Amino acid sequence: MVSKRLAVYTLLALSLTACGGGSRREGPPPRPIPPEVAKSLKASLMERFDQNGDGIADCDDTAIARRKLFEQLDTDHSRTLDEDEFRAAPFEDRVYVFHRFELLDKNGDELLDLPEFAAPADNTFLAADIDKNCVLSDEELTALMRDTARFDVKPREKDKNRRKPQVEPEPF
Repeated sequence: MVSKRLAVYTLLALSLTACGGGSRREGPPPRPIPPEVAKSLKASLMERFDQNGDGIADCDDTAIARRKLFEQLDTDHSRTLDEDEFRAAPFEDRVYVFHRFELLDKNGDELLDLPEFAAPADNTFLAADIDKNCVLSDEELTALMRDTARFDVKPREKDKNRRKPQVEPEPF
């Protein structure tokens, strides 16, 4: 009985050790981003996130960006968005690409007002804000730059020799 219990605990410990721990990446550490590229990337990220121009990327800026986008999409100036206006949201703001209009329309009037439109979280900002203090620090911006630039990702060997399509796909 004791040996069965010992065997079970040993197998459990081995499986937990095999499945957990360790880093996600193997091999050498990521290459550093060249300073001129880092400066350019940081400037573009700050341009995206620092909407009020105070030099700090914070949650207030996210609300300002949502309001600006809402005003841009509200082509009939009704202070609401119908589904056609909502679908015009640029792909760069991926938040809205994956949300269904009817699920955001909480009051069911087939229109989105600003609070309904602004309700989805900005997942890029939230993921970058590692310490969850609603401000992107230099370290958090650097991590976001690394993810954005993908300097530490090498092309896969099988993709190097991939043939390009000979025929252009037809537009929808």
